[in-house]
Parts: sequence; C-alpha cells; structure tokens
Amino acid sequence: AAEAGVGTMGMLRRPRIEASGQASADTDFMDCNGVGFSPAWASFHKAFERSAQQGFPADAGLRDMAEALWQSVQDAMDGALQAAAALFHQVLVGNADASLLSVGDHCHYGMIAALFTLARHCLPDALEGSYCGTDFAGVALKLLGESSALDFLEDSNWPLVATDLVALMLAAREGWPLDLSLKRSGHSIAHVEASVVWMLGRPLPASLATGTQLRASGSWRTAVVGAHPSLSADIAEAVRHAMENRTEIHYYGLSCPKHHAASHHCTFRCEVLGMCQDDPIFTHILGQMLDWGTFEERAYDSAAVARDLQTLVESLAPLREAELLICTGPFVLCSMLRPLIFAPMLVYFGLTLTYLATGSGVPALLQSARAAAALPGFHNLDPVGTDGDNEAWASEPASALVVTDLARAAQLHAATGVWAAAVPPLSLYNWEGGTSSGGRRAAAPGERRAVALRP
Repeated sequence: AAEAGVGTMGMLRRPRIEASGQASADTDFMDCNGVGFSPAWASFHKAFERSAQQGFPADAGLRDMAEALWQSVQDAMDGALQAAAALFHQVLVGNADASLLSVGDHCHYGMIAALFTLARHCLPDALEGSYCGTDFAGVALKLLGESSALDFLEDSNWPLVATDLVALMLAAREGWPLDLSLKRSGHSIAHVEASVVWMLGRPLPASLATGTQLRASGSWRTAVVGAHPSLSADIAEAVRHAMENRTEIHYYGLSCPKHHAASHHCTFRCEVLGMCQDDPIFTHILGQMLDWGTFEERAYDSAAVARDLQTLVESLAPLREAELLICTGPFVLCSMLRPLIFAPMLVYFGLTLTYLATGSGVPALLQSARAAAALPGFHNLDPVGTDGDNEAWASEPASALVVTDLARAAQLHAATGVWAAAVPPLSLYNWEGGTSSGGRRAAAPGERRAVALRP
C-alpha cells in the first residue's frame, strides 16, 4: 500500500455484530439496508456476496453494477465524496445522525466494495471493456484512511476485509492471480503477510538493516505515552525496528473509553498490546481532562495535574528511567512530561494540537510545541517569535515532532511556524482465528495477531 502512495489506518478485525434487533438498527448505515438508501446498494450487496464466496472471479455483471455506482459519484459535485466520507466518520464516532447518510445515499463500505470490484477487473485476467484509468484500490484505501473508518470495516456485513484490499494491490503489483475463495483464504493471507515489510513481533529482516550504529549491546528502555492505542503501537513498532529490535517497550495512558463508539480501543489495547487494565496515567491524569464515557472535556487545574503527573512518574520506574520517550498525545500531556523525564523525546501528532488544553494554557502550549522541534536538521522553522522560544527546553535532551498527515502538518505550521515531517500510520491490524494453511502454524480459536504495513 505504501508503494501505491496510499496510507492506511490501524484496523483490528473483530467479530461481526449480529444482524438482529438493536444491533441491526445500529449498523444499517454500514450495510446500507436502511430507509432512504437506493435499492441499487442492496442489489449490489447481494451480487458482491456471491462473488466473495467464489473468491472474487471476473464478473461482467458485478463490474457493470460497480461502474454505475462509481459513475453516480463522478456525476456529483466536486468534493462530494470527501464530504460524505467525513460525515460517515462523524456518524461512526457518534457526532452525527446516521440518517444523514441515507439522505445523501452515501454507502461508505458499499463504495469501498465497488472500488474493490473495479480494481479487481483491472488485473491481468480482467474482462475486455473494463475501465482502468483510475487507481480504484488507491481511492478505496484513501477513503478508509482519511476517514479513520478502517477501524470499523469488518463490523459491517460487507464481505470484504482489509487483507483482501492488500492482496488485491499485491496481485496488481506482482502479477499473481487473485484468489480469495474460502478454500484459499489461509494461503492468501500468508502471501500477504510474507509480502509486507514488517509485522508486529517479527524480527527485522537483515536485508532492511540501515547500518546505523547503535550501542553494542543491551536494550533501550522505551516509554510510550499516549491515549490512542493503535497510534502508539504503530510508532513504537517503527522505533523498535529502527533500534534493531533492542527495545524494552512500556505503554502508558492507553485509553479504554466507556463510550460505545470507541470500544474498539479497549479491544485493541488488550488483545494486541496485552494492556487489559487501566493505568494511572489514563485514569488519574487523562481522566481529569476528559470524561471518557461521554467525551466531554472537563475543567481542570493544569498546575495540579502537572503535580499529580510528577508524582506518578516518580512512582513508575520504567517511565522514570526511560532512555527514550515517545508521546502520541494529547500534546498537553507531552508538554507536561517533557521536564519530568531526562531522555530524548519523539512526539507523534495524531490529535489536534490544542486538544484538552485549557484556554489560558494555549499560548504556552504552542511555545512548547515549537520548542519540541529541537532536532537539528530535522525540522524547518519559520522565523516566528524570538530566539527565546526554545529556551524552555534548551537544557533537555533532543526532541523531535512528527505528524500523521499533511493536515496536521499545516495546522502545526500555522500555529507555531514549524514544518514537521508527515508520516501516515500505515498500520493494518487483523484478527485471525481457526486454522491456516501454507505451512503456517494454525492459529488457536480466538487468537489475535497483528499485521502492519510500513514504507
């Protein structure tokens, strides 16, 4: 996916929601079978399910249905698809009414399935007459990534999973036949996994060694602090590989919201990272800033929270003695941590810069962000303010800022005058259970494994 120039967001495959009772009502907007959606989506859904059972063979009828659905988007006003995708994400997190999607007839996962179908018909075994002037798979992954909707793809009843999308792109790149039939699913998954650059828990291949000289022996004690579990896991794994697998990683602050729209964070945190219990950074620090049941921000005394954080750091030896600090935000937490831990710090922005900051604390927070861009040669800084901007952290070890996307980079620059590198979290997490073929160890029922893609 990285070679195609497309970023993907983290995704944990979870059991599908039963299509009955309240659960069905809650997921109508995912499956596009509710009131207001065009009957064309239901017809395409049935045909797509039949195709999935057969491993997505070339099918002129299915291709023509997908082309018609795509054409309807092309005929809409400029930016309509991006606006609809943004609305879909707001519905997913509970900030917008799902009925708005049916009013606009936006079937998000149905469109992903249509794009998948069109991309499949651009493979070498494609039927004559297929239009291939658009990178359909790239558009599909871009929609999923930019709207953060990949987290929920497999909670819908569309028979399409993230591994299918990656297998399709690998088939296009390598010229091997696409066969995702149920009998061959284990082989297909194994092929995809063997083709990605790295996986969570897999040693770094010798061919990817960079030649960077690190200390001769021993592990680097690494503390990863942040609310977003998959974002934290992504950058932590990237650092692990950069450090030649010699890291001892400890996570702090990973959220497990009580809000139903974000319960997948609890599942990921526990089943992928093994963090099944709340830690004090989440409960006692982030808990003072936000009600994690309603996502309502709380009024708090920043000085009091900073004192509480200092007490916690002093009591948590792996955090206090970390040799490398990674912080994924909110940045107000990163700013509070900086003077408490004498270690190089990498800040990975995936949240709004001022999220959870107090109104009175915003000016100092912006100055702190500019000061954090302190790694020589790594950032481009506009001549904003005075040379005193960096004095706050002048005596601290090196620190650097990286953002998840260009929108965050632009936001950071507008607020601080700092241009930071944009590195999308190219992660793809999957749940697999049952057995697998292709010479791989069979996965125990309910076992979770994570697959990740990086450049």
